[in-house]
Amino acid sequence: MTLSLLQSRKHCLPDTLKLITTHTSFKFDNLKHLAHLIIGQTKILIHSCNFARENDHILYNTMDNTLQQRVDEVTNMQEKTKGNKKELASRFRKNFLMGTMRYKLSAFYLGYPLALRDKVTRLGTPAFDPPQKFVIFTSGRSGSTLLVDLINSNPNVHCDLELLKRRTFAPMSLIKTHAKCSTQDTYGFKLLSYQLKNVQTHIRNKWMFLDDLVNKEGYRLIHLEREDKAKQALSIIYAFYRGKWHNQKGSKQKEVLQFELNPEVLYKFIKESEILREFEAEMLQGQEYLYISYERHLTPDKRAESIQKISDWIGIDAVKPETSLRKATPSKLSTMISNKQEVIDYIAKTEYAHYVPTLEKM
Repeated sequence: MTLSLLQSRKHCLPDTLKLITTHTSFKFDNLKHLAHLIIGQTKILIHSCNFARENDHILYNTMDNTLQQRVDEVTNMQEKTKGNKKELASRFRKNFLMGTMRYKLSAFYLGYPLALRDKVTRLGTPAFDPPQKFVIFTSGRSGSTLLVDLINSNPNVHCDLELLKRRTFAPMSLIKTHAKCSTQDTYGFKLLSYQLKNVQTHIRNKWMFLDDLVNKEGYRLIHLEREDKAKQALSIIYAFYRGKWHNQKGSKQKEVLQFELNPEVLYKFIKESEILREFEAEMLQGQEYLYISYERHLTPDKRAESIQKISDWIGIDAVKPETSLRKATPSKLSTMISNKQEVIDYIAKTEYAHYVPTLEKM
């Protein structure tokens, strides 16, 4: 009876086994062992049923070859994955190390000679005090480069990037030097909170420095914030991994493979982002400023309205904003990292568990 049942289904068994092995590749860690086990059991079953006819031998060979082919495919896939993981881990460590070294060298040592160079090269420049001035106070990966690009769409505005990213003896003098060289009536720059907090060590009273910038030098203060610190941390990590911080429209993008993220690394970056959020809140106490949210005010459908608010705040006419930048960090977390659930489970056990719903939706 068993023999007749098997014979009646012999033509569909290869397809059935192919379907089983295809789906089990997602359910078992050791598919190779499982496939070999299935082959062994299949051989025992066929021999025990005494398949004597030629078509039974054909069935046996077909089943055996199908399963063996699947084993070879999985083995090759596992070897390729192991190689990719090693390559990606090595790339991340290299980019992170090089990025950290460049940051330290640039932030803490190059500032002094570069500030002196700027001072010397601008000695003959006529003094000019732009009527309208502004500063964008923010943290890294909050959309500040995008905002500067949008603001600079206005031909009557010149907004510099991070003037204080390198340590200098006289930060305020450096700002004045750049402002007087502006050829536009409206001048601005962006100031990252970590630069004020950690890089400009010669500024003893951080709050007083910002207060002088606003109330003595006449800069209008704009506070740009990325509210979701988990996404902000992921954006920083991904930029280190890629070795590139921004994407230009029309530029050719090389394929970036997934990498395995150490959950503790994400935790530390979130913690640092939260520390900077608290520092920014302290610096803004008692100051009059315009608040801009990356999530709520810099989406494509809100940019024109936000630029209008910023222009009104600065005291200039608004123009239609344009940008050459495009989003660099993937929207889906699973596209970025290979161990999404592991990372989520780790963060869920920390004080930043309130970010888990956001990570799950990515």
